[in-house]
Amino acid sequence: MVELLAYLAQNGFANYIASGGGRDFMRPITQELYGVPRERVIGSTSALAYAGDERGGTVTHTTAPGYLDDGPEKPVLRLLILHDDHEREFDYVRVGAGPPGSYSSP
Repeated sequence: MVELLAYLAQNGFANYIASGGGRDFMRPITQELYGVPRERVIGSTSALAYAGDERGGTVTHTTAPGYLDDGPEKPVLRLLILHDDHEREFDYVRVGAGPPGSYSSP
């Protein structure tokens, strides 16, 4: 996977990691492990709550999920994988080479 991410980056792709785990857990390690900058990590997080007190206050995590909705300008992430290596996998490019309903070109 690391080799694929490096290849894609070298060829102009912006790689993102979408994780079911905590965003704040993943972000510190993705640059070193995968070459993906922390701002390109998408993951779950919990909402924060502030409670003021005589010492200035405390910020804590809540049990509610945290959401960020940055509007209609949100990026659309896509990847098209073209299977054309008949020796290692199905060759969907040649007409009739793949299973019914697969992609093929004349």
